[in-house]
Amino acid sequence: MNQGMNLEVLSKLAQNAARAAGKSLKKSVLKETFSEEGRDIKAAADKKAEKIILEILEQSKIPVLSEESGFINSDNFCVPINKESSFIEFPSIFWIIDPLDGTFNYLKGLPLCCVSIALWRGSEPVIGVIYNFQLGDLYLGIEGHIASKNGEPISISDTKTFEKASLASGFPSKRNFGREALDSTLSDIQKYKKIRMLGSAAMSLAFVAEGVIDAYQEEDIWIWDVAAGMVIVKAAGGINITTRIKKSFQLNVFSSNKFLIQQLKDI
Repeated sequence: MNQGMNLEVLSKLAQNAARAAGKSLKKSVLKETFSEEGRDIKAAADKKAEKIILEILEQSKIPVLSEESGFINSDNFCVPINKESSFIEFPSIFWIIDPLDGTFNYLKGLPLCCVSIALWRGSEPVIGVIYNFQLGDLYLGIEGHIASKNGEPISISDTKTFEKASLASGFPSKRNFGREALDSTLSDIQKYKKIRMLGSAAMSLAFVAEGVIDAYQEEDIWIWDVAAGMVIVKAAGGINITTRIKKSFQLNVFSSNKFLIQQLKDI
């Protein structure tokens, strides 16, 4: 396939990959874990889903960053901004995939899990596909297009104040769980009316794009967990505020509508 940025063609490839992987995950009997480290957990089904996605995306001849396997089809995938920097730069175009976001939910039978596939141009997300295979819901965002769920347009909420807003958040498995760090997070979220921790950053962002949750905030979240959701939020009329991406591929993300973004800046 031509690597030219035909976003609609590439988005269909990503949708096909997400649906194929989701079909495998939904019927999979490989629900045992193959890796548990601290609070992190991996299911055997992750690797099978990754293989399916990679086989389909290979048609595009575009490099891939995968949660499961790291860099694929590129020798020098990312480079430090400078010798002293903790942050990195990415190539001009690449896929970011998470074959199964919300693994613990998946293993417990909770239908808040999904396949997440994104295409990024440098540091800018341009295609996002999130497929909740348990519920059959596919969220799509493409640069310059309106976001959709199962082909129907979706848009972000218009909630104007934190006091009336709902927030989706979470604690990535390798974040600081010390008392001081948790107290800082608590002070950040106390201003919201309701807090939801769904166990899937990708699904949280999809719900923000859909307008059923007003904002998403998470610190030290991995890029593959949020890469697709950030595209969909933007296509749904939302705004993403992020830090630079660390060498560990973690970043801080706040996604919401223009009203709550402005309130955040005014604090």
